[in-house]
Amino acid sequence: MLSQVETLRGCHEKGMGLPALEIGDLRIVLARLKTPGSVLTGPDLLELVPLLAGTRIAKKSLEGEDLPPEILALGTPLTPFPQLEHALESALDAEGVVKDGASPELRRLRRAKETARDRIRERLERQAAKLPTGDSPALVTLRDGRYVLSVPVEHKARVPGLLLDRSGSGATLFVEPLEAVEENNALVQLFGETDSIQVDTYFVYPEELKTVARVQVFRDFVVSKAQRWPS
Repeated sequence: MLSQVETLRGCHEKGMGLPALEIGDLRIVLARLKTPGSVLTGPDLLELVPLLAGTRIAKKSLEGEDLPPEILALGTPLTPFPQLEHALESALDAEGVVKDGASPELRRLRRAKETARDRIRERLERQAAKLPTGDSPALVTLRDGRYVLSVPVEHKARVPGLLLDRSGSGATLFVEPLEAVEENNALVQLFGETDSIQVDTYFVYPEELKTVARVQVFRDFVVSKAQRWPS
Protein backbone atom coordinates (compact mmCIF):
# COMPACT_ATOMS: atom_id res chain seq x y z
CA MET A 1 0.00 0.00 0.00
CA LEU A 2 2.75 2.46 0.95
CA SER A 3 4.67 1.53 -2.16
CA GLN A 4 1.61 2.38 -4.28
CA VAL A 5 1.36 5.76 -2.57
CA GLU A 6 5.01 6.47 -3.28
CA THR A 7 4.59 5.37 -6.89
CA LEU A 8 1.48 7.53 -7.26
CA ARG A 9 3.32 10.52 -5.84
CA GLY A 10 6.15 9.97 -8.30
CA CYS A 11 3.67 9.75 -11.19
CA HIS A 12 1.93 12.88 -10.00
CA GLU A 13 5.20 14.81 -9.93
CA LYS A 14 5.67 13.79 -13.55
CA GLY A 15 2.17 14.94 -14.46
CA MET A 16 0.81 11.41 -14.70
CA GLY A 17 -1.58 9.30 -12.65
CA LEU A 18 -4.50 10.53 -10.58
CA PRO A 19 -5.30 14.24 -10.43
CA ALA A 20 -6.67 15.78 -7.26
CA LEU A 21 -10.32 14.77 -6.93
CA GLU A 22 -12.93 15.91 -4.39
CA ILE A 23 -16.10 13.86 -4.04
CA GLY A 24 -17.30 14.97 -0.60
CA ASP A 25 -18.62 12.87 2.28
CA LEU A 26 -21.28 10.54 0.87
CA ARG A 27 -21.74 8.30 3.91
CA ILE A 28 -25.15 9.72 4.85
CA VAL A 29 -26.47 9.56 1.30
CA LEU A 30 -25.22 6.04 0.68
CA ALA A 31 -26.51 4.84 4.06
CA ARG A 32 -30.05 5.66 2.94
CA LEU A 33 -29.73 3.12 0.14
CA LYS A 34 -29.24 0.29 2.63
CA THR A 35 -32.99 0.29 3.28
CA PRO A 36 -34.86 -1.75 0.64
CA GLY A 37 -37.18 0.39 -1.43
CA SER A 38 -35.55 3.66 -0.37
CA VAL A 39 -35.07 6.48 -2.85
CA LEU A 40 -32.78 9.48 -3.07
CA THR A 41 -34.02 13.04 -3.33
CA GLY A 42 -32.82 15.53 -5.92
CA PRO A 43 -30.24 17.06 -3.54
CA ASP A 44 -29.04 13.55 -2.64
CA LEU A 45 -28.55 12.68 -6.31
CA LEU A 46 -26.74 15.96 -6.87
CA GLU A 47 -24.18 14.94 -4.25
CA LEU A 48 -23.40 11.84 -6.32
CA VAL A 49 -22.41 13.83 -9.42
CA PRO A 50 -18.85 14.57 -8.17
CA LEU A 51 -18.44 10.84 -7.42
CA LEU A 52 -19.54 9.91 -10.94
CA ALA A 53 -17.31 12.57 -12.48
CA GLY A 54 -14.39 11.56 -10.27
CA THR A 55 -14.79 7.90 -11.25
CA ARG A 56 -14.77 8.81 -14.93
CA ILE A 57 -11.70 11.05 -14.58
CA ALA A 58 -9.84 8.53 -12.41
CA LYS A 59 -10.52 5.68 -14.84
CA LYS A 60 -9.18 7.71 -17.74
CA SER A 61 -6.18 8.92 -15.74
CA LEU A 62 -5.23 5.37 -14.78
CA GLU A 63 -4.95 4.25 -18.37
CA GLY A 64 -1.78 4.62 -20.39
CA GLU A 65 1.31 2.70 -21.34
CA ASP A 66 3.56 5.03 -19.35
CA LEU A 67 2.07 4.09 -15.97
CA PRO A 68 3.55 1.32 -13.79
CA PRO A 69 1.50 -1.92 -13.67
CA GLU A 70 0.61 -1.48 -10.00
CA ILE A 71 -0.93 1.92 -10.78
CA LEU A 72 -2.76 0.66 -13.86
CA ALA A 73 -4.33 -2.02 -11.65
CA LEU A 74 -5.99 0.67 -9.50
CA GLY A 75 -8.25 1.60 -12.40
CA THR A 76 -9.43 -1.94 -13.12
CA PRO A 77 -12.35 -2.02 -10.61
CA LEU A 78 -13.56 1.46 -11.57
CA THR A 79 -16.73 1.56 -13.72
CA PRO A 80 -17.72 4.99 -15.04
CA PHE A 81 -21.37 5.81 -15.73
CA PRO A 82 -21.14 8.79 -18.09
CA GLN A 83 -24.78 8.49 -19.19
CA LEU A 84 -26.01 8.69 -15.59
CA GLU A 85 -23.64 11.57 -14.84
CA HIS A 86 -24.92 13.49 -17.88
CA ALA A 87 -28.55 12.69 -17.05
CA LEU A 88 -28.23 14.03 -13.51
CA GLU A 89 -26.42 17.18 -14.63
CA SER A 90 -29.05 17.78 -17.29
CA ALA A 91 -32.03 17.12 -15.03
CA LEU A 92 -31.04 18.87 -11.77
CA ASP A 93 -30.30 22.51 -11.07
CA ALA A 94 -27.72 23.79 -8.58
CA GLU A 95 -30.12 23.15 -5.67
CA GLY A 96 -31.03 19.63 -6.72
CA VAL A 97 -34.45 20.66 -8.03
CA VAL A 98 -35.60 18.92 -11.19
CA LYS A 99 -35.41 21.30 -14.15
CA ASP A 100 -38.38 21.97 -16.40
CA GLY A 101 -36.45 20.53 -19.30
CA ALA A 102 -35.89 17.17 -17.61
CA SER A 103 -38.75 15.75 -19.69
CA PRO A 104 -41.41 17.07 -22.10
CA GLU A 105 -44.17 15.89 -19.77
CA LEU A 106 -42.70 17.73 -16.77
CA ARG A 107 -42.33 20.88 -18.85
CA ARG A 108 -45.96 20.60 -19.92
CA LEU A 109 -47.21 20.08 -16.36
CA ARG A 110 -45.24 23.00 -14.94
CA ARG A 111 -46.45 25.32 -17.69
CA ALA A 112 -49.99 24.16 -17.04
CA LYS A 113 -49.53 24.93 -13.34
CA GLU A 114 -48.24 28.42 -14.07
CA THR A 115 -51.16 29.07 -16.40
CA ALA A 116 -53.64 27.80 -13.80
CA ARG A 117 -52.03 29.92 -11.08
CA ASP A 118 -52.18 33.07 -13.19
CA ARG A 119 -55.77 32.45 -14.20
CA ILE A 120 -57.07 31.92 -10.67
CA ARG A 121 -55.06 34.84 -9.25
CA GLU A 122 -56.46 37.17 -11.90
CA ARG A 123 -59.99 35.97 -11.19
CA LEU A 124 -59.65 36.57 -7.45
CA GLU A 125 -57.92 39.92 -7.93
CA ARG A 126 -60.87 41.10 -10.01
CA GLN A 127 -63.24 39.94 -7.29
CA ALA A 128 -61.16 41.62 -4.57
CA ALA A 129 -61.24 44.90 -6.50
CA LYS A 130 -65.05 44.92 -6.25
CA LEU A 131 -65.02 44.80 -2.45
CA PRO A 132 -64.96 47.97 -0.34
CA THR A 133 -61.48 49.20 0.46
CA GLY A 134 -60.46 50.33 3.90
CA ASP A 135 -57.81 49.69 6.52
CA SER A 136 -57.79 45.99 5.59
CA PRO A 137 -58.56 45.51 1.89
CA ALA A 138 -59.26 42.05 0.51
CA LEU A 139 -56.10 40.38 -0.82
CA VAL A 140 -55.35 37.23 -2.78
CA THR A 141 -53.32 34.75 -0.72
CA LEU A 142 -52.72 31.02 -0.21
CA ARG A 143 -54.14 28.67 2.38
CA ASP A 144 -53.22 24.98 2.29
CA GLY A 145 -52.20 25.23 -1.36
CA ARG A 146 -55.46 26.91 -2.43
CA TYR A 147 -55.90 30.50 -3.55
CA VAL A 148 -58.29 32.43 -1.32
CA LEU A 149 -59.31 35.98 -0.49
CA SER A 150 -58.37 37.47 2.86
CA VAL A 151 -61.61 39.25 3.66
CA PRO A 152 -62.27 41.62 6.59
CA VAL A 153 -64.88 39.94 8.77
CA GLU A 154 -67.33 42.81 8.22
CA HIS A 155 -67.41 41.99 4.48
CA LYS A 156 -67.81 38.21 4.77
CA ALA A 157 -71.36 38.29 3.39
CA ARG A 158 -70.04 39.74 0.13
CA VAL A 159 -67.92 36.67 -0.69
CA PRO A 160 -69.94 33.43 -0.79
CA GLY A 161 -67.56 30.52 -0.49
CA LEU A 162 -65.65 28.15 1.76
CA LEU A 163 -64.08 29.49 4.94
CA LEU A 164 -60.65 27.84 5.11
CA ASP A 165 -59.06 29.83 7.93
CA ARG A 166 -59.21 33.00 9.99
CA SER A 167 -56.59 35.29 11.44
CA GLY A 168 -55.51 35.02 15.04
CA SER A 169 -57.47 38.14 15.92
CA GLY A 170 -60.53 36.92 14.06
CA ALA A 171 -60.67 40.18 12.11
CA THR A 172 -59.78 38.54 8.78
CA LEU A 173 -61.34 35.50 7.11
CA PHE A 174 -59.66 33.45 4.40
CA VAL A 175 -62.46 32.53 2.02
CA GLU A 176 -62.29 30.40 -1.11
CA PRO A 177 -64.95 31.95 -3.39
CA LEU A 178 -67.40 29.56 -5.02
CA GLU A 179 -66.18 30.34 -8.53
CA ALA A 180 -62.59 29.48 -7.50
CA VAL A 181 -63.27 26.02 -6.08
CA GLU A 182 -63.12 24.11 -9.37
CA GLU A 183 -59.95 25.88 -10.52
CA ASN A 184 -58.30 25.34 -7.14
CA ASN A 185 -59.17 21.65 -7.34
CA ALA A 186 -57.56 21.46 -10.77
CA LEU A 187 -54.48 23.29 -9.51
CA VAL A 188 -54.07 20.97 -6.52
CA GLN A 189 -54.41 17.98 -8.83
CA LEU A 190 -51.67 19.38 -11.07
CA PHE A 191 -49.37 19.71 -8.08
CA GLY A 192 -50.03 16.08 -7.25
CA GLU A 193 -50.02 16.76 -3.53
CA THR A 194 -50.99 13.69 -1.52
CA ASP A 195 -50.38 15.06 1.96
CA SER A 196 -52.40 18.00 3.19
CA ILE A 197 -53.08 19.62 6.52
CA GLN A 198 -56.47 18.76 7.98
CA VAL A 199 -58.51 21.87 8.68
CA ASP A 200 -62.11 22.58 9.55
CA THR A 201 -63.93 23.94 6.50
CA TYR A 202 -67.04 26.12 6.58
CA PHE A 203 -69.41 27.01 3.77
CA VAL A 204 -70.00 30.77 3.97
CA TYR A 205 -72.73 32.71 2.18
CA PRO A 206 -75.00 35.72 2.82
CA GLU A 207 -78.17 35.09 4.84
CA GLU A 208 -80.36 36.08 1.90
CA LEU A 209 -78.93 33.21 -0.20
CA LYS A 210 -79.78 30.59 2.41
CA THR A 211 -82.87 29.39 0.55
CA VAL A 212 -81.49 29.76 -2.99
CA ALA A 213 -81.58 26.37 -4.70
CA ARG A 214 -78.21 26.82 -6.43
CA VAL A 215 -76.46 27.46 -3.13
CA GLN A 216 -78.17 24.51 -1.46
CA VAL A 217 -77.17 22.18 -4.29
CA PHE A 218 -73.57 23.34 -4.14
CA ARG A 219 -73.49 22.97 -0.36
CA ASP A 220 -74.77 19.39 -0.63
CA PHE A 221 -72.18 18.72 -3.35
CA VAL A 222 -69.32 19.97 -1.15
CA VAL A 223 -70.52 17.90 1.82
CA SER A 224 -70.78 14.74 -0.28
CA LYS A 225 -67.29 15.28 -1.67
CA ALA A 226 -65.82 15.94 1.78
CA GLN A 227 -67.31 12.71 3.11
CA ARG A 228 -65.33 10.76 0.50
CA TRP A 229 -62.01 12.52 1.16
CA PRO A 230 -59.31 10.18 2.52
CA SER A 231 -58.83 10.60 6.24
